[in-house]
Amino acid sequence: AGKARVFGQAQVSGEARVMKSEDLLSLGPLGSRKSYLTVTFLPAPFLRTGCWEGSLEEFEQAVRETHQENFYGKQYALTIKYLRELISLYKEQVNP
Repeated sequence: AGKARVFGQAQVSGEARVMKSEDLLSLGPLGSRKSYLTVTFLPAPFLRTGCWEGSLEEFEQAVRETHQENFYGKQYALTIKYLRELISLYKEQVNP
């Protein structure tokens, strides 16, 4: 029940659930392809950008392998740091 709206090329897949607007985060444009990173928080954090999808840990590994310490690697590292903090905050709110 609600007023869900999906725009552009947004996709929710797998077991991701979006119950409230804060259950979904979209950041971008990021990286060399200037694409958007979409994060769903339920049932567990799940990331998607372009054709890539997976966990935050898998994303961090893919960034290291692809970009090392170049500009985009640093841009993604800051994004990962932000997401770690946000996920921690989200978990505190869901499980006080």
